[in-house]
Amino acid sequence: MKIKIASIQKNRYEDGPGIRLTIFFQGCNVKCKGCHNEKVQDIRFGKEYEVKELCEEILSYNLPVKKITISGGEPLMQREVLEEFIDEMYRKNFEIALYTSYDFNDISKNILKKLKYLKVGKYMHELRIQGKFYGSSNQKFYSLEKGEIVSEIS
Repeated sequence: MKIKIASIQKNRYEDGPGIRLTIFFQGCNVKCKGCHNEKVQDIRFGKEYEVKELCEEILSYNLPVKKITISGGEPLMQREVLEEFIDEMYRKNFEIALYTSYDFNDISKNILKKLKYLKVGKYMHELRIQGKFYGSSNQKFYSLEKGEIVSEIS
């Protein structure tokens, strides 16, 4: 099964705690008003990878810290390959953050137990905020341990 990726960006500070590599998944079925990543909504675009190929590319970067954030688009739109990708990166000892417009209860336990951070909630332009790891005040950013919420980061 193939995964569609819009872009991979190194040295990101705005996508979770620490310096992170952010993988932007192509495709979004939520289409929030005022989305800052509108160009990645159409699933027909982006680069196709086998999951193993994507993992190898990320490993080839020889990152100083093994921290990744999965964003989009909407990563859960590609749920099966997302789960496979998270499994692989978790086995390679990466700290993983997932940004989704979906709710906490929409995410499988298998994915949750492998995440360190999770941003949930649909972006709402009228509630826009600055200086956080998320874009609008209705969204939540959680620290997780073994699939359970440890704390909300505000």
